[in-house]
Amino acid sequence: MWRRLAILLWAAMLTCELGCATSSPFSQDFVEVRSPNFHVTSSFGDGSTRAFVRDLEVFHAGVLAALGLPLDVQHNRPTRVIAFDGRGLSRPFAERGASASLVPTVDGPILMIRALGDFRERIDPDLRHRYAHRVLRDRTKGPLPLWYEEGRAQLASTIAQSEEVVLVGRSQGEYRRALLDWRVQDLTKAMGRHSLAGASAPDRVRFEARSWAIVHTILFDSPRKRDGMMALDAVRAASESNRPEERIKAVRALGSEARLTERVYDHLEEDRHRVDRMQIGGFVSADLVLEKIPAAVARDRLAELALDLGRAGLAKKYFERALRDRSDFVPSLAGLALADALAGRFSQIDEHVARVGVAAESDAVASSRLGQALTLWAASLPPGTERANRLRSARRYFERSLELDPAQLRARVGLGSSFLVPGTESERAREWFEAARRLSRGALEMEIWLARADLQLGRPNAARFRAEEALSRSHSRAIRKSAREILGAIEERATH
Repeated sequence: MWRRLAILLWAAMLTCELGCATSSPFSQDFVEVRSPNFHVTSSFGDGSTRAFVRDLEVFHAGVLAALGLPLDVQHNRPTRVIAFDGRGLSRPFAERGASASLVPTVDGPILMIRALGDFRERIDPDLRHRYAHRVLRDRTKGPLPLWYEEGRAQLASTIAQSEEVVLVGRSQGEYRRALLDWRVQDLTKAMGRHSLAGASAPDRVRFEARSWAIVHTILFDSPRKRDGMMALDAVRAASESNRPEERIKAVRALGSEARLTERVYDHLEEDRHRVDRMQIGGFVSADLVLEKIPAAVARDRLAELALDLGRAGLAKKYFERALRDRSDFVPSLAGLALADALAGRFSQIDEHVARVGVAAESDAVASSRLGQALTLWAASLPPGTERANRLRSARRYFERSLELDPAQLRARVGLGSSFLVPGTESERAREWFEAARRLSRGALEMEIWLARADLQLGRPNAARFRAEEALSRSHSRAIRKSAREILGAIEERATH
């Protein structure tokens, strides 16, 4: 037994010598840098970080091109990126073993990179696809047809880049082969799907393949680039106008079901087709300003990432590490309260609040975290004076957070959640959630929050619609799980 254990330990040590981090994220030195579309926190070192940010911006430009959006369009919330070496024996931030993951949050996606290396190897097709979904929803004024959003996002999954050159329109070989094998007469039936809530996994794959093929055909089966772009732009513009008759007209202009199906198969049978080659210029990585951040700040960033991953225990460890470096660091003091509340350790919340003191009133993040902690605590209490007092305190912290930073989306969502506690004004919850959604249109988490509010207000049909929207459009396991729970609650109420 001991001999076997020694062999296993030796093998693990050898593996780490070949591919593990030399130090845990606890001990790595981080810099931060802002570029036009990203806010990056990185431990990769100055040179690698500059190259990484350049690659990010080129990648982003390629995604915009695949989505049919102007390259100069910017979002008011840069995507947050956290890049570190996480290849140790213990990999607490690992997501399905991937070296890069996209973490959805109410105020934007977080791109987590856990290994230094070639950008193209880290950002795989699935991550490009998920990122494209969020970019498209964030920059669209109204809900797009499911086939359009999925097809555009699938197109973005196949972009290729080298230095400052991006190729858009490469074939998705797996989908192409599958569609040519299936050979159905109603391939374009996907354009009539309004929900995927009840779809099986194979059905979703077929829908994704068909959506990709329709979009790819419209854009690339003709040597004239402008024709396909104008046809799809008309669909998007009609959808944004929120006039169903205009959208139907724009879709019909693409051709009848039989003709469009024939067109798609003709395109798929071609061995070669046009691919758009783009030169992305104007970005000079040497001009980036990198700022080394204190260890406490870096550990707090990682702790918040752990919270967004749903790992309260890991977040607590990182908040505690931040406080070892700087015992009065207000965001991490408040973070400890939130981590304990998420873990159900409410007996320590008052102590955390007292430790933070009035300092939280000058920090938007700390105020929001304390508000969330107190709301969770209040929700665990029976109706009465103590619950009401906790909720009042929570709302004061949320309101203070918004006074300090009116763009604090988490505080807006927090205020809404405080009115979902039974016995409170649920209609006010909807108002705060709607306000947050207007600032972050791409966040499907907001559909989940609004569905919860509608369900509590006795509006099961509205709640069902929102939950099915989230289930149909999201590729996040966490969001889909929440949507299914809401649909389950609706069914349970209907049977009683």
